[in-house]
Amino acid sequence: MNSRHRLSGALVLLTLFLTIVLVAPQTGGAASPDQQMLESIDSYVDQEMDASRIPGAVLTIVHDDTVEHSRGFGTTAGDEQPVTPDTLFGIGSTAKSMTALAVMQLSEAGAIDLDAPIQQYIQWFRLADEEQSSHLTVRHLLTMTSGIAPAAGGEAFRSTKPMTPEAAIRSLRTAEFAYEPGKRFEYVNANFVILGHLIEVVSGQSYGDFMQEHIFTPLEMGDTYTDLNSAMDAGFAGGHRYWFGVPVQHTMDPLPALVPAGYITSTAADLGNYLQMYLNEGTFNGRSILSANGIAEMRRGVTDATLGPWAGGASAQYAMGWYVGGPWEGGNVVFHPGSEPAGTAMLMIDHDQQTGVVMLMNAATEMPLPGAAGALRVLPAGVMDILTGNEPGTTGLGRFYIIFNLVVAAIVALQLVALVRLVIRGTRDPEMSSIASSPSRRVRRIAPLTWEFGAPLLLTLLPSILGMSWRSLMLWTPDLGLVAIVIGSLWLITGVIRTGLLVRGRSRREQSHRQSDSLGEGTRAPAWVDSRTTP
Repeated sequence: MNSRHRLSGALVLLTLFLTIVLVAPQTGGAASPDQQMLESIDSYVDQEMDASRIPGAVLTIVHDDTVEHSRGFGTTAGDEQPVTPDTLFGIGSTAKSMTALAVMQLSEAGAIDLDAPIQQYIQWFRLADEEQSSHLTVRHLLTMTSGIAPAAGGEAFRSTKPMTPEAAIRSLRTAEFAYEPGKRFEYVNANFVILGHLIEVVSGQSYGDFMQEHIFTPLEMGDTYTDLNSAMDAGFAGGHRYWFGVPVQHTMDPLPALVPAGYITSTAADLGNYLQMYLNEGTFNGRSILSANGIAEMRRGVTDATLGPWAGGASAQYAMGWYVGGPWEGGNVVFHPGSEPAGTAMLMIDHDQQTGVVMLMNAATEMPLPGAAGALRVLPAGVMDILTGNEPGTTGLGRFYIIFNLVVAAIVALQLVALVRLVIRGTRDPEMSSIASSPSRRVRRIAPLTWEFGAPLLLTLLPSILGMSWRSLMLWTPDLGLVAIVIGSLWLITGVIRTGLLVRGRSRREQSHRQSDSLGEGTRAPAWVDSRTTP
């Protein structure tokens, strides 16, 4: 009898051992960040915020069903109150994953076929090429493979012109496809503007009402807004744009068409709930938001996508509102950066470690120059670097602006000196209007006009070279826009003054020639006197 009890006890212990060894790894057994790692992360964030003069930020780290760490850094815009996990921030393009989630909900409900043409739901939709428009599917929009060009639609998609979603989409009617739908990835906000309107058409609700009922309320995201005025009533104070390295407060006007693509306002606390849902395969506090298969579909990379300098040239793929892979080699990380003119955000999920990261900052710059392009995104990426055992990068934005400001100051100073010298020489130096000017000297005087008029002309094309307009350039990178205007104006003024001096010199030469000719005629012998006659 005792031997049977001992045998039964052994079997129980063996069963428990096998359960721990075999089952635990399949149920999210990855270790959560320890206190030393969290302190290292906080120190890193403090250091980089000081170096780049970021006024305020918030960081939340979740693990499985638990918020492991949540802390605010710095101060808010406007009233400069301490940032907390409940402070409102603009979340930029991280909102695309929310729009994609809503579309997937409607797909699982049978209301949307992902592989159906978008014209099946929005009958009036088309671009200039009607044939290709008819082949554009919902899935193409979700995976950014629609073929819609980044510049399509003009100001409606550049955050500079408030329009309704329908009006913005109709502005695409004259746009050409950049490539055949489904061929390759191209990051274009218009894709998610169309998807936002698709949600409205199919559900019969406004985009905001649908998101509130089916995503925000079930996820207990009580401080998340699709309406900017409501967010401002709740305390949202906007963010900061950099002017020569100095963060200056800025608040956007409402842009209803672009909300599904990037103008939702939320908090780190709410977004922590949002990431927990993904970590738990579509459920939150026992409520199913999307099936596990749907979540897997959303994070399945489809097309190769290029990342900016912040990612160190790493490759990634684009799924549905999420990038997959990126700079965290060997990991199972999905992420999405977000930018508004005055705010920067990043959502990241490491499915191997069952860890999610939310980072929001109330400052932004889209300066398209080496050392600044995407610099603020290095900070949240650095947090994930630490969590995955890698060395974090430095934003370098403070160092960039020191160099940028010195270079700009030097260029402006040299132009002012050249302008003053030109004016002084033109008024005092007779050589500037010399009658006996040689051809080579004339060429040297005229040659500067090629860049004094040519450079301003090239600078007027700067926004189009960057794929922007002047309005969007002054919105997203106001200091660069101002530099282009000042430098171009100084060159142009110099060219106009130089032209005026040359014209004046030519006029003086012609007048001198006329006087000389007149003087010669007054002393010449009469025609009837034979010049060969000697006195």
